[in-house]
Amino acid sequence: MKPACVSGIVIRGDGRGRGLGFPTANLRVESGELPENGVYEVEAQAEGLPRSRAACNVGLRPTVGGTPGVHVEIHIPGFSGDLYGKRMTVHFERRLRGERKFASLEDLKAQIALDIASIRPLDKAPAASYNGSMSHFNQDGNLFGRLTALAVLVGMVVWVGRICGVSVCPLGSACPFSSASSPRQ
Repeated sequence: MKPACVSGIVIRGDGRGRGLGFPTANLRVESGELPENGVYEVEAQAEGLPRSRAACNVGLRPTVGGTPGVHVEIHIPGFSGDLYGKRMTVHFERRLRGERKFASLEDLKAQIALDIASIRPLDKAPAASYNGSMSHFNQDGNLFGRLTALAVLVGMVVWVGRICGVSVCPLGSACPFSSASSPRQ
């Protein structure tokens, strides 16, 4: 992928991302060159937003009926502040997938969750500043992705332990997946 960077003003969208559980900053691009339509891992920065990894959709949004013109929507995991009217710069780091139409909004939500979980943390991510509320950032800017990966890993370990007839759960004999319920008895 050739390096791409855009800059523009965050504008109000129609609230579909927020309705799906993934609020987005909708960018009115004023400068730079967009990559081809698709979903990307990006680095975003704006006033009130430290340099952050995010997921960005560039395209026509075919699952929700399509729209005229290309839209640029950025979801910043862990951020819940107000960016409306602020200038944002977006550096496209890695293409995650092409844009496609999903059979349902539930399928779209599941794919968005996977896209977000695949975002790599920033090297030496800046620690979030505490402003008296928990409304801005988790500590590393990608807590959701790390917790999702951890949950998958723990699930795999417990599953393998269950198949092998070994309890690997910290709950020991109280584990619902302990060797007492193993299929290898």
